[in-house]
Amino acid sequence: SPAPLSVLTGALPAGRVAEPYQTSIGALGGVPPYSFSLASGALPPGVSLLGNGTLQGTPTAPGEFAFAVRVEDSKGAAATGSFQILVLPAPLVILTSALPAGTTASAYNVTLAASGGVTPYAWTLDSGSLPSGLTLEATSGTISGTPAATGEFPLTVTVTDAGNATASRSFVIRIFEPLRILTTALPEGTEGVAYQAQLQAAGGAPPYVFALSDGALPGGLTLAGDGSISGAPSGSGEFTLTVRVTDSAQLTHERTFTLKVFLRPAIVTEALPEGRAGEAYNATLSATGRGPFAWSLGAGALPQGLSLNAQTGTISGTP
Repeated sequence: SPAPLSVLTGALPAGRVAEPYQTSIGALGGVPPYSFSLASGALPPGVSLLGNGTLQGTPTAPGEFAFAVRVEDSKGAAATGSFQILVLPAPLVILTSALPAGTTASAYNVTLAASGGVTPYAWTLDSGSLPSGLTLEATSGTISGTPAATGEFPLTVTVTDAGNATASRSFVIRIFEPLRILTTALPEGTEGVAYQAQLQAAGGAPPYVFALSDGALPGGLTLAGDGSISGAPSGSGEFTLTVRVTDSAQLTHERTFTLKVFLRPAIVTEALPEGRAGEAYNATLSATGRGPFAWSLGAGALPQGLSLNAQTGTISGTP
């Protein structure tokens, strides 16, 4: 007769959250092959028991998990073994790798992130100092406030979990003067005539990069990264556009402009009325384009007694 069937495996190795886990439960005696199943209790979440006695998976929660495994041989004989798997928390780590830059007089708010360990976490400033006006909230890990001074502020933050495990990381917070576009208006342009304008910015961390964030330039004009607008407008009208400037610290500022493009000056009056010697004469020339206009004789001469008003384009007098 075969030896009595029994569960051979004693203790099971511990696992860790988010790390693959695999081990096997063995049996002795009886008549192989064996078939294993969960008799009672619960396996760690993420771990399963295969029919051949293999425990495998990736634990998703820490804790101590007690359960019983039943093994049955090919003749129907059965035996049960009790087990316990200790699943340790994932290693405590600070996920945040860098802190964004800020500007004086502007609200600053960023929340540090951690994973692993046993929640809840407690956050502390281990060394260095925050910029004046900012504070670190111990429970949430949020750094917030309004910076009052510029500069670079190195600091080390430590997070402690409920099991007193700790993790630390060093950061540098850079605080600048507010980034802003200094240019307040764009010069007007004329259709078909070369156009040039230069946007200016200050504050933040140069160099700056300019780009359109909304709207569009007139056809024929382009905005370069250095803030220069150039080209020759191919159409007329009013064009509304929003420009964004970004500095090397990824701070941004936007300003909206209206660019007016006028038609080329063109005289639309096609003919002048006839006059009579000794009788008052008055005719006003009309033009399209960007006024006010300045009128002058380009060639020839007016009849004696008539003159051209340079401001209004009116020809008047008595021939």
